[in-house]
Amino acid sequence: MLSQSVVSSLSLIAVFAAATVASAEETLPTPRSIILADGQGQAAQPMILAARRYAAFWNTGEARYAETALAPDFSDRTLPVGRPQGLSGVLEASKNFRAAIPDLRAEIEELLVVKDRAVVRYIFTGHFTGNFKDLKGDSREISFRAVDIYRVQNGQISDNWHLEDNLSLMPSLTEIGRRRKVLRSVYSQGGGIGRRARLRIWCRKACRFESCPWHLPVPVGALTVFSEPVL
Repeated sequence: MLSQSVVSSLSLIAVFAAATVASAEETLPTPRSIILADGQGQAAQPMILAARRYAAFWNTGEARYAETALAPDFSDRTLPVGRPQGLSGVLEASKNFRAAIPDLRAEIEELLVVKDRAVVRYIFTGHFTGNFKDLKGDSREISFRAVDIYRVQNGQISDNWHLEDNLSLMPSLTEIGRRRKVLRSVYSQGGGIGRRARLRIWCRKACRFESCPWHLPVPVGALTVFSEPVL
């Protein structure tokens, strides 16, 4: 059985008890909600502290939080293609995120602790003021969610399974470039190719994804042209 503690004293006791173990120099995010397995109040403190330290890393970009939260043999169990394994991969991911979203913030919406597992529901926010590949940001707001599952051993995260809401994140980072490139393609290509066909050609050549489940409407003169999904 699980006991939910949102505003309850159990939640507050668990958070502040974990905070007493943290370094005085650490500023750790406070979860909006904590759910603990029955009878796990004291035993859950190392998991809570490790999860909050790792959240502090994503919230600030400061490597010291990741170095403290992650075990020396930390393993990313859902490692994205091209990302190094271990701590170096985590630091690289944060650096790339902050190159596009310098004010990236991470908040723990909910923290679930069961035995040696901690499940964290994140919400990330910020503004696209940096650069993403060949695109320059226009200060638009960014908001997306993620779920992490940690295995915690000896007070540190040894394994992480994570899933990000890329369908919310990536359109925000690529919409500017998509509109610009589609408009250039529509206006520059001639011959007997219709607008819709040109857009499909553009997608196959320029899209950064292996498949495109959606495309944005692109105004062309007084018309609005929609490209078909290319799966």
